[in-house]
Amino acid sequence: MIEELQYAQDLLQHAGVNVDLFAFIRNPKVPSAKWFHELTLATIPVHVGLYKVFKKHFGQPDVILSCSLGDVSRNICIGATSYEESLLGMHDFAEVFTKMKSGLSIHATFPAGYHAQHVDALSKYDLAVSIYQTPLHLLIGGSIENAQKWAQSEVGIDNVKLKALYPYPLHTILMTECYERIHERITSTQIESWPHVQIYSAVEKMYLSEPHQLRAELKKNIVSAVHWSESLIALQG
Repeated sequence: MIEELQYAQDLLQHAGVNVDLFAFIRNPKVPSAKWFHELTLATIPVHVGLYKVFKKHFGQPDVILSCSLGDVSRNICIGATSYEESLLGMHDFAEVFTKMKSGLSIHATFPAGYHAQHVDALSKYDLAVSIYQTPLHLLIGGSIENAQKWAQSEVGIDNVKLKALYPYPLHTILMTECYERIHERITSTQIESWPHVQIYSAVEKMYLSEPHQLRAELKKNIVSAVHWSESLIALQG
């Protein structure tokens, strides 16, 4: 991982981006906009390094399921996008989203599980699902105050446990400003066809096989929920 992080940092610095991809290791509990920015970039080479280790020991995977930053890393691993262009794209993305003030990512735990009406009610409180993690857990975007009102007002969810995680409402419509500013960057990204490995999208809930599908997924990823648990079940079937 160290070599992969150094390689990514060298690529960025060669392109004129001065960042410290090792900061999250030295300061794991000092989150700031700069820290989140560098963590976002550092996550990519960590993913790529782990993929290389897996492939070395176990061979080519039959299918790749990823989400969020993992989708960017996946595209590098399968050869669909260049390492440098992907990192620079994520640098631009982080420059935008770390300046946003549109809400938080909030973890919600439902002891008895959640139901469709609970999810449908989120919009009344300016909230949205970020990730459908498990049948008992959601990641929600919005303000913690609105999440508390939602939990207290809607029937059947008064036992939900809420915990604010990140200062950004990732994968929700609350990221529209970010989408509008990054849209052209994704449109101009060179995406190639890839051989051999199957790709399943946790955003689209389907297999992807064409470059234009990866491009559409990258855009949708910014403002749309990740259906993680449903995707795992689909692959098991």
